[in-house]
Amino acid sequence: MTDGMGFAIEPFGGGGYYRISEPDLGDGTGSTSAYTLILAGGLRVHLLFPTGDGFFYISPVLGVTHLETDENDLDNVNDVITIGSAFGMNLGGRPGTSIELSIHRLSPSDDFDTDLWIVGPSVGFQL
Repeated sequence: MTDGMGFAIEPFGGGGYYRISEPDLGDGTGSTSAYTLILAGGLRVHLLFPTGDGFFYISPVLGVTHLETDENDLDNVNDVITIGSAFGMNLGGRPGTSIELSIHRLSPSDDFDTDLWIVGPSVGFQL
């Protein structure tokens, strides 16, 4: 980076699917299966501030995650609002090293009485 602050807006998206199947155990209950489909999207804003050879950054996030499942205990949760931020520092140099702490809160849009907090520290290496 040169002198001065950096700014970027990044759209993001992702998804996942998993299915669990249990075979018939011979006790007359039959086989069972469950699935979950997850689709996510949102916007992330990056604010970068130069510090010596590297930079410090703050990246607020606002997104929506859609859950589709056949599990009975999650029937009321379909769309979840994601609010959070990542704070990090690129220490500069080659090879480069960076550290980051992400804090996100997932809040169901229905009247579900529990929020999920995700805290994730990470270390990155740039070759």
